[in-house]
Amino acid sequence: MFKLLLGLLEFGIFLGMPVLSIGIAGSLAWSQLARPWLFVVICALVLYVLYLVMFYFFAPVSVVSMDLIVPANDLQARADIPVTTAQENNVWFPLLRAYSQPMLLFLVAALPTLWLAIKICRK
Repeated sequence: MFKLLLGLLEFGIFLGMPVLSIGIAGSLAWSQLARPWLFVVICALVLYVLYLVMFYFFAPVSVVSMDLIVPANDLQARADIPVTTAQENNVWFPLLRAYSQPMLLFLVAALPTLWLAIKICRK
């Protein structure tokens, strides 16, 4: 049950990264925006497109599951190695670890995008 909750939390963070960044930026500049809900909708569209672009170009070429992260060219070599119980139980947030680079690059690209959107949507 605990592993399922952690998996759902991880998946929520993974899919909600653009919304989380919009929420933080919007809460800081909400009173300055002329049409705050329009800002949220437009930024959500733009940031999800940016998120997809980052994952298209910078995501690792690997097989990612909740139990194992193995590079695609190393699958056969790892198939013969037995996995110990300690290795099975020591898998915390594999999705976030595997895709940390495109997520960090997205955050770096989202900051100027949100700043520009706030500048454009001010009263």
